[in-house]
Amino acid sequence: DNFYYCPHHPTAGRGAYKIVCDCRKPMPGLLHRAAKEMALNLENCVLIGDKASDVGAGVAAGCRTILVKTGHGDKELKQWKQKFKPNHVASDLSDAVKWLLGNTSQK
Repeated sequence: DNFYYCPHHPTAGRGAYKIVCDCRKPMPGLLHRAAKEMALNLENCVLIGDKASDVGAGVAAGCRTILVKTGHGDKELKQWKQKFKPNHVASDLSDAVKWLLGNTSQK
């Protein structure tokens, strides 16, 4: 229902945008903002992404997470070094949806 983005970057940002912030993934700031604005319970939400930083933000916010192998996902999975893991790895968005529909009661 809304679009959220982080305009900041700790090294490549310019002027006021060259900062470390809580809205740049893997920090969960944007997810917390969305939850507040849309009255969401993040424990009932799912973050689907193709990067470890996406999964990291979801984990930090308390969401279930799915890494899709499309986009950057397959390469990210092969080089995975994070301590956290996605709840599911899907071949693509359609596979992620199928998994979700079959696992709606799981956290």
